[in-house]
Parts: sequence; C-alpha cells; structure tokens
Amino acid sequence: MRYAANIMVSYGITGSVATGKSTVAQLFGDLGASVISADLIAHELMAPGTPLTESVCREFEQCCSKGSDGAWQIDRRSLAYHVFGNPEERLRLDSLTHPAIVQTITSRLAILRDDGVPVAVVEIPLLFEANLRDLVDYVIVASCQPATQFERLDARGLEYAQSQRRVSAQLPLVAKEALADHVITTDGTINEIKNQVQAIMSQIATDAGGE
Repeated sequence: MRYAANIMVSYGITGSVATGKSTVAQLFGDLGASVISADLIAHELMAPGTPLTESVCREFEQCCSKGSDGAWQIDRRSLAYHVFGNPEERLRLDSLTHPAIVQTITSRLAILRDDGVPVAVVEIPLLFEANLRDLVDYVIVASCQPATQFERLDARGLEYAQSQRRVSAQLPLVAKEALADHVITTDGTINEIKNQVQAIMSQIATDAGGE
C-alpha cells in the first residue's frame, strides 16, 4: 500500500507485559513520530479527584482511599493485584476505564491528523484484547523471549506468581504476533531495537514518496 504524502499513518504498538512496548514507542518518537500512550492517558484520567477515579473507587473502594482534601485516590498496586487475580473483576474495571481512554485516544489522533502530522504511534497494551484494532492503520507487536520478559518483571519487583498472572491475563504473545503487520524483537541491545524501528520508518517514508 502506498501512502499519500499528506495523509497521516497511524501505528498501534502492543505486545505483552514487559516486552518493550514503551521502549519501541520512545524510539519511534525519537525518529520523529508523534507518540500517544494509553497508559499515560489512563494515569491522567485516573488522577486523584477525577470523575473516572470517583467511578472506579465506587466500585473498588477496597483499593482506594481519600486524601486530606477529601478527593478519592486509587492505590494502583492494590488495584492491579486485585484485578489480575480475578478475570471478572478485571472486566468490571475495563468496562469503566476503556471507554474514556478510547475516546481520548481517538480525539488526540484526530488532532494530530488535522495538524498534518505524518506518522503517529499509539502504545496500547490491550489493543487486541479490547478489540481496538480499528483505531489504527497498522499494528506493531513488541516481542521478546519469555525468559527476557520474566527477568524484566522480576526487576520491577514482582514475584513470579504475580508475573504469571499478568502474562496469563493477556492474549498469548504468539497470537498477537500472528495478527501484527510488523513484529519488533526486543531481546537485543537498544541499537538493535532502534534499527528495526528505523527500518519501519524508512519504509513509511518510501511509501509516502519520501527518501
């Protein structure tokens, strides 16, 4: 497919927990792409005292508390531990948070498109699980070996059982790779990852009639 030079191309970056999604997104940003992070949007929308935080805390009060100003705030570690161990609770949380996050992503992509941005990447951890494939033109899966993945989770201070729950809660990585337009492996050095990102950016420029 060839891209018109004045049409924005959007890529969704996904994968599994600790497979290097954020690193890949950052490298695209370093090479000139505009980057949107679903996780950062979630943090913005669930800051203390926001309407979404209040909605979440009404449903998961055991994972929340009120600050000195009376505003609800979420204990993210407690909430993550709770929902990753209970698929029904995770679905209940997703039903509260996903609509607001998707709406914000859609709005920001529209702004970038109107501004004439040529390439946008959206880091969406649950792109396939949440049926968000249609938000972007193409999908990139950040992938690594299980040993690398669990080493990274261990470095984050997660116990092995917690890591297993988080990995098991998502679509298997091999299934995501089969659905992707591109797969970037992240087991190697940062330069090796950057070379893979550069190859995709170069292809975009070629297809758009650039260098």
